[in-house]
Amino acid sequence: MKYGPFFYIGAVLGLGAVMTHTGTSAALGASVLPALALVPGENFRNFALLALATSAASLITTNPAQPALVAPLAQQIAEATGWSLTASLMTAALGFSNVLLPYTVPPLMVAMQITGIGFRDAARYTLALAVPSYLILLPLDYLWWQAIGYFG
Repeated sequence: MKYGPFFYIGAVLGLGAVMTHTGTSAALGASVLPALALVPGENFRNFALLALATSAASLITTNPAQPALVAPLAQQIAEATGWSLTASLMTAALGFSNVLLPYTVPPLMVAMQITGIGFRDAARYTLALAVPSYLILLPLDYLWWQAIGYFG
């Protein structure tokens, strides 16, 4: 039995707890949030910036740990955008649901180890899937959020 995948999963899940406990998530978020320059009423701009920021957070922390980085900032995001706390919390899903690189998704990495698929091959597929996701699905998501009244 190969134990590598089990240690990998344990390390990734522990990363979120470590980031929260040490205050790293709050420090990273506090430095990034002002740089985004979110403006109340500019919903599409805010939505796009937060989608990109949460995707970048996934690249730093991996997808399972990304909410530990983004969730502590939910109230600040809500205040900066004029959105509800629910809409602010939902921005985390924008980032972790779009897979840019395979290493951000532990089950995918385990599957790659088991099947022998190389990182480069998997990255080609995840990046190819990310393009239509950002160009088609995120705008549709924005329209859905607008239709159900998430933007104030």
